[in-house]
Amino acid sequence: MRYLLKQKIISLADKFTIADENGNGVYEVHAKMFSFLPKFTFYNSQQEEVAVLKKKLYSIVPSFELTQAGEVVARIKKKFISFRPTCILDIEGQSEQYLITGKLIEHEYLVTRAGSAVATVSKKWFRASDTYAVDIKAEIDPVIILASALTVDAIFHSKKSKHDR
Repeated sequence: MRYLLKQKIISLADKFTIADENGNGVYEVHAKMFSFLPKFTFYNSQQEEVAVLKKKLYSIVPSFELTQAGEVVARIKKKFISFRPTCILDIEGQSEQYLITGKLIEHEYLVTRAGSAVATVSKKWFRASDTYAVDIKAEIDPVIILASALTVDAIFHSKKSKHDR
């Protein structure tokens, strides 16, 4: 399944819209713009909260937690030592970790589990907004992969997070 994650640049607050491959609005993400710790809240097309992605305050490397219905469902963190941009995705109830590796300048990332591709994330530039194309190739909650794309962007590309690199 393919999703397009678009950031609304001309907005009073950081907002992202997420559409499916047919252009149907699936999620909207509201980000805390002037917050000490980044927080992204996912809403479905009925404007019901479906997930919250928050940066952890105390961690050696930049780390985020994704909650759904108040329960932590995934943790995404920057890999401590790596020669290229790498994050680790831990999903609750799964023993094996996912790796998110990529090319920093090209904004291209691959999500793998046990060496097999699970999803790809590709950033495309437009005039009024930044857009990620997110292709999910495996059975996985799309919100987890979409949250991972936002986490990678927050860790490696956000002007506010330069000190976190």
